Amino acid sequence: MSRETLPSHCAWQPLLLPPLGLVLLWRSSRTLGKKLLGSLGIALFSLIYAGVVIFLLVRFCSLGIEWRGGYVPALTWHKTQPDFDALERHRAAQAATQPAATNGSESTVGSVPGQPGRWAV
Repeated sequence: MSRETLPSHCAWQPLLLPPLGLVLLWRSSRTLGKKLLGSLGIALFSLIYAGVVIFLLVRFCSLGIEWRGGYVPALTWHKTQPDFDALERHRAAQAATQPAATNGSESTVGSVPGQPGRWAV
């Protein structure tokens, strides 16, 4: 058996556990080019592997996906629920502490002269 070929049980290990496949690849006697190309292949496979693991956790476990206003969704075990009662209590408390504005006391700083409701940018 050549030192370049891996035993059959080593050929399947990167598919089951990609980090172990990287370790076995870099400990082998292959050339640097083959190690780099193999590492790239294992890295690309790891993306698919992670996607399948996340899909299985979402499908069969209680992992949830939340879009919190950013570009990347957040994976969470406990989804956040809006508390509309607390929001209404806060709005009512805020409205009670602010004095009512009259037409004469409104601020005109930054407004466009002669055009009510328009603001200078």
